[in-house]
Amino acid sequence: MIEKAAQTESPFLTPCKEKLEVIDSIQDHIGDQLSLLSLPGKEKNWQPTDFLPDLSKDGWEKEVEELR
Repeated sequence: MIEKAAQTESPFLTPCKEKLEVIDSIQDHIGDQLSLLSLPGKEKNWQPTDFLPDLSKDGWEKEVEELR
């Protein structure tokens, strides 16, 4: 059964030698480019809790009801 599955495997799913050569040739360049990206730290990214009521403050029950 496994042998039959291997015989019917799509050629698009099996990387050919030329595709592997292209990937190998650009791998270092892509890695260098990705390392240059400056992603914002977690302090600058929004968090779901930024949009939720602060439960340590008075009146949070009303804010929760407004969300519902």
